[in-house]
Amino acid sequence: MSNPIFLSVLNFKGGVGKTTTAITLARGFAKKGYKTLLLDLDHQGNATSGLGIDKNDEIFTLLELHDEVIKKKKNFNDVFQEMVTEVAENLWLLGGNVKVHAANNALAAEPVAREKQLKRLFSKLQGYDLCVIDCHADSSEITTNTMVLADFLLIPLTLDQWGYDGLSDVLTRLAQYRELLGDDGLKIKILGFLPTKVKLTTSGGVKKDALLVAQGVRQALEEQFPGKLLPDIRFSADIEKAQVNQQTIFDYEDFNFKSNAAKDYWTLIELIEKQLFQKGRERNGKQKIK
Repeated sequence: MSNPIFLSVLNFKGGVGKTTTAITLARGFAKKGYKTLLLDLDHQGNATSGLGIDKNDEIFTLLELHDEVIKKKKNFNDVFQEMVTEVAENLWLLGGNVKVHAANNALAAEPVAREKQLKRLFSKLQGYDLCVIDCHADSSEITTNTMVLADFLLIPLTLDQWGYDGLSDVLTRLAQYRELLGDDGLKIKILGFLPTKVKLTTSGGVKKDALLVAQGVRQALEEQFPGKLLPDIRFSADIEKAQVNQQTIFDYEDFNFKSNAAKDYWTLIELIEKQLFQKGRERNGKQKIK
């Protein structure tokens, strides 16, 4: 049995739809029948809450996993199966909350190869097709470890200057890591850049200047990174409503794809499926957008 594909969702700018994208992708791939694991490695724990789990409960996090496996030398698979929560069919969660801060400190305190601790920890992970990772929007030790662990990197961004700056910061840090670790030590590939919260017209109070900025950012990305700009995720108020209800947009709409955002995310999932799993797989969970 092989290891899953590790997909990290990251931007160093908050408010760009990073966590929303992570939980939506995880839920969508699970619906398609892929055994999917979501790692909430953000101390804010929003991915955990977004999947309906109370982050303030006594949940297991990366901190306990690190202590049990790295420090106490316990068997990874025995420990891990006790720590993950099944939140839906084919979808499991290792939760996150303020204890992730302590986990970050534990990784930073490792005397040797601290940037490879997550890769070492999850090297024995089996039984899943895909592992989606949600990290905090910073360059912490966990973020460094995630870049070493992950096979692919997805960068959501809003089409404005701050969203673009956050993307640039991620790419700068990625280049620094690659120079330090070499291609053998850092094999992560950029899956693409995902425009989120996109508003295409000046209706609803969207200023013309903002649309011009968005157009400029889009053009810059297309010129600098040909073929890496993914299809837009259009703005939808249902995303915020789903967050209030601690649900993904798919669950909030009962997989009926009522909003533009739900339709766009499902299109994205089918696109990523073809890239990560070759031609994809026909599953009982196949959905059609109405």
